[in-house]
Amino acid sequence: MATRQPFSAQSILFILLDYTQDRKEDLLNIHKALESTVVVGGGVVGGTRLPGVGAGVLGSPYSRLLPLTPLRGHLPAVLTSLNRILTDLEPRERVVDLTLMVQEALDCVVADAASFPPASQHPIQVVVLTWEHFSVVTEAFSLLLTHNHSRYLSAVHVAGLECCEGESQSPEVPPLGEVAGVVWVTGATYPPDPYTLTALFKSWLREVKGKKPHVHLTLSPYIQDKEPIKLLLDVQEMIIEPVCLPSALASRLTLQTNLIRTVSSTQGNCVNVWDVEVLKLVKGENVAAAVFGPPYYLLPTSATSLTFTEIWHNKQYVASVSEELAVRDIGLLAKVRGTPTSLTPLLAIFPAPHCSALTMVHLAPAELMLAERNTDGKIDEVPNKISKEVCGHLNSLEESELRLEDQESCLIPTLIHHLTRTSRGSSSSMRTSHGTTTGHQHNAAPTHRALPQHPAFSVPPSSHRGGSVARGRGSIGRRASRAHAKNR
Repeated sequence: MATRQPFSAQSILFILLDYTQDRKEDLLNIHKALESTVVVGGGVVGGTRLPGVGAGVLGSPYSRLLPLTPLRGHLPAVLTSLNRILTDLEPRERVVDLTLMVQEALDCVVADAASFPPASQHPIQVVVLTWEHFSVVTEAFSLLLTHNHSRYLSAVHVAGLECCEGESQSPEVPPLGEVAGVVWVTGATYPPDPYTLTALFKSWLREVKGKKPHVHLTLSPYIQDKEPIKLLLDVQEMIIEPVCLPSALASRLTLQTNLIRTVSSTQGNCVNVWDVEVLKLVKGENVAAAVFGPPYYLLPTSATSLTFTEIWHNKQYVASVSEELAVRDIGLLAKVRGTPTSLTPLLAIFPAPHCSALTMVHLAPAELMLAERNTDGKIDEVPNKISKEVCGHLNSLEESELRLEDQESCLIPTLIHHLTRTSRGSSSSMRTSHGTTTGHQHNAAPTHRALPQHPAFSVPPSSHRGGSVARGRGSIGRRASRAHAKNR
């Protein structure tokens, strides 16, 4: 997502693991989510979005997995250190009091921050991953954080991972948040799947310093004297990552209405707030045929024009709406407010699949649904021979749930190669060869495969031939003039 947050206001991410149970699958999900977050956070062209990252293990003694390290220029080393989560981490029993372990970890984090230059300009936000109940760990941090810690730390969030399959912890409303030494301490329970963990880590990369939210979603009151509920949301594209965008485009976000769609662009530094009004409830299976364009996340806003209490209460309302829609398996049909004669987007809003947020899709107007209006709805009977053949092919395939290894790809290695390679090698070799007598250096085989070049920027072969002929004619003319001068 494009960020309006200046680099000077971005936070350093520190991961603290309270690993008390043997949960190798959870560690694999944490490693995948951290790897993706680090690659995206350090990969925006023209400037890093994540100033630095660190990781440690809560215990006695405290174990440092990854010291505070900047991402720019250190991405391979950071990724190598993160592999220790899979190789070196073993369950630890709490042989001493939890407060002593937390105090030792805080002292080590502050000591690392004191010797880490970016920490003097960027605050550190700590995410504590625990397999125990999050309220106990949250209380320990609230008791021990002081004003001395607030010099480097700005927030601590305790994420309690559900440790039993099919048996989640009792649902609790996360605490409003306590100020411990000017450091916000919050906690919540999360499922340990890679999607939720990635959303948790990437929350430090999304725009948390925008002045205004993107969208106001209004739910009409069910009682005449009641006030309508207005949800304040930020739009995040689900498909395009900022690593794919130049920094000049990724640094601004504007929402604008374009006929029947709300599109995100990157022009200007102000964001127009769009009012979206809910019309009715719709069933999800009937909406799929009318979806127009890619889906978007609607995240609870963190606009700077709002107070912490307003941001927190809005987040609870968004989570409640998302949970209720998921339980009832329905969505919201909504429309952007406008004049009666204006053509505004028609939207369908559903709960996000793996977090307390919403998903928005655009719906094509009825005038464009030609398939439903102009085609015959009669379905011909399929011959038994073809039906049996197709069933045989399908029955021969393996059937299972979607697993994490089914979704693995070469995306992360490709991004690492793209972000770490430089073009300085060719220029340095040219400087070395300048003024030397090595004749075969220009014809040496390239050490890496050349990138494809657009035909518009390639020089046609005819120009090379024409140039060589012209140079040949010029040399003949010069030799003739020198011979003429000698004869004179």
